[in-house]
Amino acid sequence: MKRCLPYLLMIVSVLVINCGNEPPDEFFEGTPADDSLINDLLAADPTLLSTDQMFYNTYIPSSIDTAIKFIVVDQYFRTHDSIIKQHIDQCALELTDTARFTDLWYAKDTTCTVYLWDTFTFIVNAHWDKRRIGLYDSVVYDTTTGDSLYTMLRNSSIYTITTGGDIEYSGLAGEGLRHIFFDVKRDSTAVPETLASGQLKYPIKDPREWFVKRISYGTYYYPDRGAERPLMYLTTLTLGTRKPDTISASNTDTLYHGHVMNRFRHIDSLLEYTEAELDGNPVQVHIELDPNLTDTAKTYSYYVTANGVRKSGGAGVTNGNVSVDLSTLTPGVYNIYFEVVMNDAFSYVLPAKDYAATAWLVPIRIK
Repeated sequence: MKRCLPYLLMIVSVLVINCGNEPPDEFFEGTPADDSLINDLLAADPTLLSTDQMFYNTYIPSSIDTAIKFIVVDQYFRTHDSIIKQHIDQCALELTDTARFTDLWYAKDTTCTVYLWDTFTFIVNAHWDKRRIGLYDSVVYDTTTGDSLYTMLRNSSIYTITTGGDIEYSGLAGEGLRHIFFDVKRDSTAVPETLASGQLKYPIKDPREWFVKRISYGTYYYPDRGAERPLMYLTTLTLGTRKPDTISASNTDTLYHGHVMNRFRHIDSLLEYTEAELDGNPVQVHIELDPNLTDTAKTYSYYVTANGVRKSGGAGVTNGNVSVDLSTLTPGVYNIYFEVVMNDAFSYVLPAKDYAATAWLVPIRIK
């Protein structure tokens, strides 16, 4: 009995404290009507839903270095008696299928975050203009393991073919995510509630009216997971004498108000250009890879898709530059895509390498 007495007192205390108190408000979960209103807003603005404009099915010149080089790791292959490398002078992306999973998450403050999960299936079409075939013409034995390592010894073992031809990389897939944040309109003519902070909080209009408040930029990976991919670190856009605009991969500083891929951006504070400043002035794009995660033994290609055209920039190890003309765009919101592709898939014919790329989607406003 003595052991049960403390528990009985606790139960009685809880009942006394809560007696007469109203239950807490339930979390806002949205209704089918809310779903319909938000989906209608998404459908009314094609820019919010367009995420596949990077798939530009027209050949563009490649910026990959014309020299076909055999690096140290090319000396050691165990499964083939030769190695074939090539140079790509043109390439294109062909979208074959796409699927989207849309998820609406409502919060207790009467907001909704829409998750746009996109999956792409595509083909890379390319044209090669030169190939070099290297023969492993001698055997070296590893005295520790007893394994044999084939190695090229002489330049006379490397043959060049310059007839050229088309090549297709099919069955490729990728995926990415973008967020869109919706809020409800409030009645500014009603009597507001004064919060503890001193701010005024107006009641929600009835019936509810939704609007787009913030959006995130989109990041897309090819292939979707479990592979080595180039990771972008920073993109800088320079237009004439205007101060350069930078977009970084991430930033956790809540006081930082710049353009960041992992943060929401208010719909009225997108990256903006005026028609006047774009007239006759191309935007110079500089793309940098994450220096801590970049394999400097590999090379990469850099692309920008904007204004309905995909352009290739200087190929390099850790960065590249692309010039983009936006002067024909009329006022409105448009998506620009920044893309980095690992050149191994293009360079190696035997043994073949997987296609790996990363793309950023960034909306801009033309005024």
